Amino acid sequence: MDSDALARLVLLQQRPQFQQYKMGRFATTLKDGTFLGWCGLRYFPETKEVDLGYRFHRRFWGQGFATEAATAALKYGFENLGLQRIIAKAMPENTASLKVMQKLGMTFRGLIKDPCEPHPLVVYDMTLEEYRRWKR
Repeated sequence: MDSDALARLVLLQQRPQFQQYKMGRFATTLKDGTFLGWCGLRYFPETKEVDLGYRFHRRFWGQGFATEAATAALKYGFENLGLQRIIAKAMPENTASLKVMQKLGMTFRGLIKDPCEPHPLVVYDMTLEEYRRWKR
């Protein structure tokens, strides 16, 4: 399955998440319709956590799209949904994603072993109070 097809599948799987929790991963595009990737919030009922996630085609890395989209997702989560905390996770070697989390003002919380992942993940988070201070 090519990356466009996989991205479309991920987005289609988000419909129930949006219907139930008013959040999900959304396609990100240029004004001309060029598909960049996806970004958004996802609720995990088993841990009661909201996760900020993003994936972009490699050719769009390093251009600020992840930061821009993730900023909008945080704003939506805190200002529209009234969330109290949002987390983000990445593999330790994914330094670009970790830099996005840092640019967003998220706080490093440590490494975790996610039962769904074969490797440890770096976790950052942001509380509503931290968001209010950051957006000033």
